[in-house]
Amino acid sequence: MTTAFYQDYRFGILRAVIGLLLGIFLIYNPTAALYMLTRILAGLLLTIGAVSVYYTFQEENTTSYTILFGINGGCSLLLGLLMAIFPHFFAGVFIYVLAAVLMLAALGQIIALIQLKRRVLVPFYTFILPSLLILLSLFLAFRPFKTTISLIVAFGILFVVYALGEAVHTLRLYKSKT
Repeated sequence: MTTAFYQDYRFGILRAVIGLLLGIFLIYNPTAALYMLTRILAGLLLTIGAVSVYYTFQEENTTSYTILFGINGGCSLLLGLLMAIFPHFFAGVFIYVLAAVLMLAALGQIIALIQLKRRVLVPFYTFILPSLLILLSLFLAFRPFKTTISLIVAFGILFVVYALGEAVHTLRLYKSKT
């Protein structure tokens, strides 16, 4: 089954061009991409917060849910404003939070595997991925920006590969219809 996006080759070309431009941007300017992502997230939080606060004040019946909705919107508005003003700080905080989440997830998986090993036979290779995640989280925690830049460049390369694949598939689709 094909969708409208695949029936018209122009959408495929558009996806390929956008993917290529995004990939090139991520490869050649990964630091700016990190801060731009922080600013985009700040813009989303500002928008969500402003809409929430607006609808809270428009509500005629004040309930505990509308008050909570307004407080949540105000917090989103404040966080978005702080992220827009201090994007470098929040980009750094995000990297440390990501490292902590990876560490906790990997430790939780290892603990679960150890508990499972008491009941059934668990092969040693099932511990490889959580161990690699622990190493990655430690690397992120101790060398946050160098690791992040490398990951952003890797995503840029993946976007370029996606764009080239999309262009090839779109051209094949176009040639098959003519």
